[in-house]
Amino acid sequence: MKLAMLGSLKFLILSLSLFLFAASAKSQLWKGLGLEFDDNPGCFFVDSANGLLYIGGHHNKVNGQVTGGIISYDGMNWDSLPGNPLGYPIHAITKYQGKIYAGGVYGLASWNGIKWDTIHFDVVSVVWALHVYQNKLLVGGSFDSIGVAGLHTLAAWDGNSFSEVFGSQSVFNLNTQTVNAIKDYKGELYIGGNFTIGNMLDIMKWNGSAWTDVGGGIKGGWWVNDFQIFMDELYVGGYFVESAGAPGNHIARWDGWQWSALGCGMSIGQVSNMTVYNSKLYACGQFTYAGCLPVKYVAHWDGSTWCNPGGDFDNIIHDLVGFQDTLYIAGGFLSVDGDSMQYFAKWVGGNHTDSCLAVGWESPVGNNVEGVNVFPNPVTDRLHIRSESGIIYDVNIYDIQGRKTGTGTGNAKELEINLENFPPGIYVVEVETGEGMIRRKVVRE
Repeated sequence: MKLAMLGSLKFLILSLSLFLFAASAKSQLWKGLGLEFDDNPGCFFVDSANGLLYIGGHHNKVNGQVTGGIISYDGMNWDSLPGNPLGYPIHAITKYQGKIYAGGVYGLASWNGIKWDTIHFDVVSVVWALHVYQNKLLVGGSFDSIGVAGLHTLAAWDGNSFSEVFGSQSVFNLNTQTVNAIKDYKGELYIGGNFTIGNMLDIMKWNGSAWTDVGGGIKGGWWVNDFQIFMDELYVGGYFVESAGAPGNHIARWDGWQWSALGCGMSIGQVSNMTVYNSKLYACGQFTYAGCLPVKYVAHWDGSTWCNPGGDFDNIIHDLVGFQDTLYIAGGFLSVDGDSMQYFAKWVGGNHTDSCLAVGWESPVGNNVEGVNVFPNPVTDRLHIRSESGIIYDVNIYDIQGRKTGTGTGNAKELEINLENFPPGIYVVEVETGEGMIRRKVVRE
């Protein structure tokens, strides 16, 4: 996928939380499952009623056995679901009317526990999203014809035939748009993907009488990958950047009225998927920062704080899910913490302490005062603050809990502060000059 540079990010942080975990935890946080996929899985679905985790993706074989892009797993053993007519890759899985439905590059099929039935098969019918809504299975993707009616982009299946979804055929343009995510939230149906329809930019909703934009859409975005509801808000993940007009960097939240960012969001890359597990929102994808906290492709959020659950993955994580009180992940990685762990793993971290960073406020003046340098960074003992223009009057330093731990005063263009007795960690240095105030994040080694 084509990736865009983020440009200049506005880091707006007040209280920070940082807990260091030992580097010796190698191989103790994540564990392989002994399933040797020949290519990376990309999607999960939990069938709670039957205690099964369905795993779909680009794999054609597991442990040398042909799977056709989908298997089921009960926590100990797996089943190949033989005879899948779609083959691989499989992009979406859900349950509807007692059957497992799978969508992929070649269409849509259902599994009744014994055999597969083809619902629709077409070499140009790519299905990306499945969601049950108002007793129908909604099917989204980049297909140009599905069902007898020849519906495109978005359609509804009732178990016997396809139908249009609230007049969407006149909204979407044939062959030019893609639906990647579908979710109902606060009585309205939300659609996300890659499309531009007036102010409906990569996201739109059905409000009961018309398709409308969602807070002006994802301006400057490329696409939306996933929706999740967490703490009564709709979280949107994908590939979009705040500097181009989006409501956040690759992740944002919508409360039904307005957008808000999650700190500085994710770094260059994208959010592939999200899930709610242990009362936290987990996000995965291809990013190395979450809310300015260093992470490696996975992080979790509790409403105000980003945390790194640990694990040095060597490649993208496509999806993650809670199953049998355990967090499972799948992606393109071949190793974790330098140990071989191919494509599929589960969390076994036990009493591991996450490193965390809380984002609590936005600076009213930001870092817009030019010519003020705070160095070196990282710093060991002596921190220097130099102003190329206005006089430095006051300096305040806040620790990881947002408490003031140091001050400095002066009436000059350069000031030195001794941090020798400060414990290692992250601090916010607030500098007031004759031209305004700036804040800088500084790491004390």
